[in-house]
Amino acid sequence: MKLGFFINPLAGYGIISNLKGSDGLVLKSHEDSKSVSRALKFLDGVKSEEIEFYVPSGIMGSEALDKAGITSYRVIYAPSEPTTSEDTAAFVRELNGTDADILAFVGGDGTARDILAAVREDLAVVGIPAGMKMYSSVFSISVRSAVSLIKQLSSSGTWETTKSEVVDIDEDKFRKGELDISLFGEMTVPVTPLVVSESKAEYSHVDFTGISEYIGERMRGGICYVIGPGSTCKSVLPENIGATNILGFDILIDGKIAVSDADESEIYRYVSEYPPVLVISPIGGQNFLLGRGNKQISSRIVEKIGWNNIWVISSQEKLSSMANLFVDIDNSRDIKIPAFIKVLYGYGRYRMIPVKR
Repeated sequence: MKLGFFINPLAGYGIISNLKGSDGLVLKSHEDSKSVSRALKFLDGVKSEEIEFYVPSGIMGSEALDKAGITSYRVIYAPSEPTTSEDTAAFVRELNGTDADILAFVGGDGTARDILAAVREDLAVVGIPAGMKMYSSVFSISVRSAVSLIKQLSSSGTWETTKSEVVDIDEDKFRKGELDISLFGEMTVPVTPLVVSESKAEYSHVDFTGISEYIGERMRGGICYVIGPGSTCKSVLPENIGATNILGFDILIDGKIAVSDADESEIYRYVSEYPPVLVISPIGGQNFLLGRGNKQISSRIVEKIGWNNIWVISSQEKLSSMANLFVDIDNSRDIKIPAFIKVLYGYGRYRMIPVKR
C-alpha cells in the first residue's frame, strides 16, 4: 500500500486554554502538539505493514515517522514554520500527482476542510481524530480503529468507497455558546464500520421534563456535579441558575454554579476535592459518549469519577438511533471501559447500550 500521511500539529491544541478549537492559534513548541502523540500511536500500530508513506517534512510528517522507526517514506513537500492551513492544501495537491492509494491525516474538522478544497475526488481519505471538534463523518472512531482499518486495507489491497460529509463550526460562535454547523462538501472514504458514518445530528422540540425531574430528585448536597454540554444536560440544572455556556461544562455544588464553562484542570481540581458525579449526553448521530465535543473530560478525570458515577442521559429521539456508544479518550492510565452503560431517557427509564472503543 502507498499511503499519503500528514499531521496537523495544531489539532487539539485549543484544549489547553479551553478554546473549543484551534483556529488562529500558533504552536509554541513541537513538544506542545497534542496531535503528534496520536500520530505516533497510529504509526506504531501500522509500522509492521508493507506501507510506503508519502509525507511532508518536519513536524507534519517525517519527524514522527523517524521517531516511530519507519524508514519506508518519501518526503514530497516541505511545509513552512510554523505550519498553516496552506501547507495542508499544498501537500494534498502534491499528493494528487502521486500513485497514493489512501490519504490518512491526523487532525479535526478544520483540517478536513483544508483537504476537501485540494484533494482529488477519487482519493479515499481517512481522518485520525485529534481535533477539538470532529463532527464530520470522515474520521475513524479512534486511533485504534484507524490502525485496524489501514491494516485491513493494506492486507486486502481493495476496498469500496462512499461519500461522507465534511462539516465545521463557527468557532467564535461556539465559544459564546452557539453551535453553528455548516456543510462544506463531501469526501471519498472507505466503506467500513471503523469510520463514523454520520455527522453530528441536531434535535429540536424535545421534552426533557422526565429526565430533569428524575436527576433533580437524586442530587445531594456536598457532591460535585459536572454538568456536560448540550440542551439535554443543561435541562438538569436548577431553575433560575443563571446564564451558562450551553456548549461548556458547569460545576454544580449545593445547587449553585461553582464554575461555568470549566476547563480540564478546573474539573480535575473539583472532582479531586469533592465526591463527584458527571452528567453527560452522547453526541447525536455520532453516538460518541467521550472524545467528541467534550475534550475537557480526560482519562485522569474519568479515573477520579469512576464509571458508576457517570450519569448518561439522552432524549428518546436520540436514543432511537443509538446502537452503540463510542469512547475515544487517552487511555494511558489503563482505565477499564465498561462493555455496557445504562442511559436514562425518561423518568426512571433506562436502556443498556454497548460501549465500543
